[in-house]
Amino acid sequence: MFKPNYHFFPITGWMNDPNGLIFWKGKYHMFYQYNPRKPEWG
Repeated sequence: MFKPNYHFFPITGWMNDPNGLIFWKGKYHMFYQYNPRKPEWG
């Protein structure tokens, strides 16, 4: 599977609503809503 160099995705479930992407102490950090139990919203 082809993926871009920078593509944020969860190992399981779904992620939604990215609320912040910051570069701090040499690393990128991304904050978002996450549901590890289901691959669907609602």
